[in-house]
Amino acid sequence: MKKKEILLVTVLLSVFTALSYGYEEDYKKVGDVNVSDSMDVVKEGDVNVMVPKGGQLRKESSFLIKEDADEYASRKFISLEARFSQLEKEVASQKKKIETLQEAVDKLSPQKK
Repeated sequence: MKKKEILLVTVLLSVFTALSYGYEEDYKKVGDVNVSDSMDVVKEGDVNVMVPKGGQLRKESSFLIKEDADEYASRKFISLEARFSQLEKEVASQKKKIETLQEAVDKLSPQKK
């Protein structure tokens, strides 16, 4: 009976240790605060402000204003549109190069009869 109790306690300690170890890996330590991987700490003067990853702060007179969800989504959408437009230009350029190469290959290959 004693061996079963020792085994049970050992297994429970192992499980709790493993769970707490995994929990701490998802956070980074900033000062005395655990910060999730999905959050950033932005330092403005002597003040640290926790914002979502990629979020921004703006200063208006003596106030620090955290970017709200609508502003964040709008800014991200605009940057994605610009990136998408750039990718479209690159794809069009690659298509022209492929067409040029295909024409050159067609000229070099023997005619099929």
